[in-house]
Amino acid sequence: MKEPFTLRHGATGFPDSVWVFLFGIVYLGALLLGDALDFPPEGVSTFWPGSGLLMAALLLTSPRQWAGLLFLAIIANVVSEAVVLGHSVWQGLMFGIGNSLEGTVGAWLLRRYLGSPPALRSVRDVLALTVFGMLIGTGVGALIGATVLSVQGFRFPFSFILQAWWLADALGVLIMVPVILSWASAVQRGFHRAVPARVMEGVALFAALVFVGQLVFGSEPAPAASMLDFPYIVYPILLWAVLRFDLRVVTAALLVTAFMVVLNANLGRSPFVVAGQSVREQVLAIQAFLTVTTLSTLIVAAMVHERREAVAMQERLIAELEAKNAELERFTYTVSHDLKSPLFTIQGFIGLLEQDVAEGRVERARKDIKRIRDAALTMQRLLSELLELSRIGRIAGEPEPVPLTDVAGEAVELLAGPLEEAGIDVRIAPDMPVVLGDRVRLREVYQNLVENAIKFMGDQPEPRIEIEARRKGAEVISCVRDNGIGIDLQYHEKIFGLFERLSRHQEGTGIGLALVKRIVEVHGGRIWVESEGAGKGSAFFFRLPREGNPAHGLSPPDGKSATAPVRTR
Repeated sequence: MKEPFTLRHGATGFPDSVWVFLFGIVYLGALLLGDALDFPPEGVSTFWPGSGLLMAALLLTSPRQWAGLLFLAIIANVVSEAVVLGHSVWQGLMFGIGNSLEGTVGAWLLRRYLGSPPALRSVRDVLALTVFGMLIGTGVGALIGATVLSVQGFRFPFSFILQAWWLADALGVLIMVPVILSWASAVQRGFHRAVPARVMEGVALFAALVFVGQLVFGSEPAPAASMLDFPYIVYPILLWAVLRFDLRVVTAALLVTAFMVVLNANLGRSPFVVAGQSVREQVLAIQAFLTVTTLSTLIVAAMVHERREAVAMQERLIAELEAKNAELERFTYTVSHDLKSPLFTIQGFIGLLEQDVAEGRVERARKDIKRIRDAALTMQRLLSELLELSRIGRIAGEPEPVPLTDVAGEAVELLAGPLEEAGIDVRIAPDMPVVLGDRVRLREVYQNLVENAIKFMGDQPEPRIEIEARRKGAEVISCVRDNGIGIDLQYHEKIFGLFERLSRHQEGTGIGLALVKRIVEVHGGRIWVESEGAGKGSAFFFRLPREGNPAHGLSPPDGKSATAPVRTR
């Protein structure tokens, strides 16, 4: 799962100071918008967008930027309260401290629990945002704000101020954070050209949402009960967005719904504004509706996304199974074909042996026996490698931290004789990364690749094999490079197939590279070869995921893998 877009230096060419300054301006605008949305005539907030904007900004930025963001958040609160609204500087300062604390607590808890900004594509992410961001985080700011207003003699009791403030900030987080994170994630991935039919459907969706929303939330309260008194009529339209569109459209639809509810309630045209009800009852009714609608929609959207992911995974598994079946058919054919050759040899020379024995030709009989033995050994080696290949269906035993430098050295030591006989200089990079896997199988990878390099070294005056590895993001890429005869481009994929050999006259069964490919794939990686052609040498690369301890896969401090010669005997 890809994590949301993170604002950092160099991401868009803007330095950190520019992002922080732009946030200050936007945050001040969010505060003024929140003040404008206060429920008249007492000025009680039902929905506070500034709380969600601040928490989203903290989630999208690195902790080193937090100090600047929080400082500007406090300044914006002072300007909003003291300069624009005419309240005291002390009140603006305390509000700013409370808002900054709630954003910091919520963002820190979410990062601590999830390890990254919530993608909101799983029920776990939505529940984490609800618990840590909406309930715990906003409780800090609500407590400080309610205390300040109570000390100043605000006409409502402390319990109501605390409740209304808490729910207003919680709604700000629940509505604004998903909108900002989903669209920021889309910015990171890049926008794709939309299908015209889908664009028209999106326009129809928002048109229907605004039309039905205005009928429900913008109508004068009816003297008798009517369908327009049921605000949840808009929920089927939100389900339309969930089932047909991605999270960006869903969160945008929720934001439009929230603004329609709050604006119409402030104008007195809303099913939540009922004559005879207190301000407290009306505010809580609005907040309860928005909380239930937004939270349930986000959870359903996450469940739908998880279901889509499961279906996509099932389709991938089916495709892999079909590919395996096709491979099995090819395997059956090639096995029968390659096993027939030594059998024909054995059968043919048995007949010749019978004639030689009958005629008393002892020397020719010895040659016949030798050829029969060679064919039997070829069949035995072929069957042994096929059995080994069949066993590579999973990693044997528990995966363990495997230093690639060590296993590469072990593989080279096992081939010390052939390497010395061929006069090949082998260099293994020191301090290669550590991966999590099967040590024996990974040693077999290097052993087969080095053995393959020996076999195809040719008549190089200074034969050389280099083994190195480096960390790249969440993966480790290792390479076994030689200066041998090279491989033509048309064989780069073919050589990893069963029984594939560059030449029928070349010794071997054609299973070695297929075995390497299977081991790498079982470890969750892939292998490929690069070569400029005949006489230019070859480089076999394989990529493995870097899992387990974060220290695994770390490259040397200078980021380079210097090579050093090792003994081949």
